Amino acid sequence: MEEEELLELKRTKEFESSLRMARALERMFNVEIPEAEVGYMTIHLRSANRSFQTEYRIDEIELDIALRTKKLIDFISNKTGYHLNENDSLYEGLVSHLEPAMNRLKEKMRIYNPLTQQIKKDYFLLFMAIEEGVERFFPEIEFPEDEIAFLVLHFGSVLEIKKEETKIHALVVCSSGIGSSKMLASRLKKELPEIAKFDLSSLMELKEIDASSYDMIVSTVPIPYEHIDYIMVSPLLNEDDAMRVKAHIKRKIPYIIEKKE
Repeated sequence: MEEEELLELKRTKEFESSLRMARALERMFNVEIPEAEVGYMTIHLRSANRSFQTEYRIDEIELDIALRTKKLIDFISNKTGYHLNENDSLYEGLVSHLEPAMNRLKEKMRIYNPLTQQIKKDYFLLFMAIEEGVERFFPEIEFPEDEIAFLVLHFGSVLEIKKEETKIHALVVCSSGIGSSKMLASRLKKELPEIAKFDLSSLMELKEIDASSYDMIVSTVPIPYEHIDYIMVSPLLNEDDAMRVKAHIKRKIPYIIEKKE
């Protein structure tokens, strides 16, 4: 990229957003992104904006999207415990991304994100929180995982969440032995590969285990201890079970992140 063209791009709001995303990618994947590549990212962002020939101005954005974006930021702030409500750069970056993204999705135009699975694996809790947020505040639009991964990059660029802080350690409990626990753990790994580690336990062994050391407990049988928060599913983990486990994780996101700090 020509130096003069890069200097021109640096004067735009889209370059600031691209730079934040580039820095987030560098932290996530331990790579170095040249400034010229940030320039090319800026070109793509500007081409996606409705008014890419002019500077980004918040009063050009539909009020509805702006308000819902604010609610999304508030929601993620509450979920993660990080104060993002007054971060103007995050707000503007999200609005400038969401407006063309929503137009694309309404027209059934999908965008490919080659980093989706890696982002989902490394920042699973943030991914789940954002997925829940867009379902709540943009219910008329189905956000595919590729789009959610892009939103994770926006939030990740301003959040100092380390990969280790988003990995889930689960305990799988069965009535006796570890046969059904192994079966359930295998199904969970298939349905939720983002869960980093599973330990297995029988109901009898659970008495000797510090349940609070786990991010979540999944059991095939009722657990008779009131102090233990768990979810009960079939050892075969059907589709409904998998959805309930995901909902359980989303409910526990604030607790999990707070525990890992």
